[in-house]
Amino acid sequence: MARVAIIFSGAGDIVESTVAAVHAGALAAGADTRLRRLPEKDTAPLDETLEALVWADGVVLGAAVRGGSVTEPVRRLVGTAARLRTRVRLEGKVVSGFTVVDGSDAGPVHSPELYQSLFSWGCLLVVSAGGAGKADVPTPDAAEQLGRRVAEVAASVRTPPGLPLRRAS
Repeated sequence: MARVAIIFSGAGDIVESTVAAVHAGALAAGADTRLRRLPEKDTAPLDETLEALVWADGVVLGAAVRGGSVTEPVRRLVGTAARLRTRVRLEGKVVSGFTVVDGSDAGPVHSPELYQSLFSWGCLLVVSAGGAGKADVPTPDAAEQLGRRVAEVAASVRTPPGLPLRRAS
């Protein structure tokens, strides 16, 4: 069974329903899951979120987008995790993401910005198959498929229990 952390920023019905659909997809694939909302304040600790990254085999990162850019809490997490990538064990983790417009005047959504920032993690990126509806909001079916896909890929590359983890040199 894979362990999937669903980490997200933003609030509102669209964010909540997208996260719920991703969560349902991961559960349907048999994954154990943890949900973590990123703190909006720059001074709030990321300890619980970083712990979820260590715990997880797969990660889905949901990013609110304002003014056409990924919000600060997501950029902060990506940067912090990149600096701690060995301690957080990001190498080889299965990671995907989605973006959701946060506000009515957000401008175009830039999912590539999210994926480009994840390259610094050294992870295995699983790109969603699409399925954006109005204003580039993932449809519930696409979000559920994303959760299922991350869980299935993470389960297929997970180190079997009892085998030692290979340490990077």
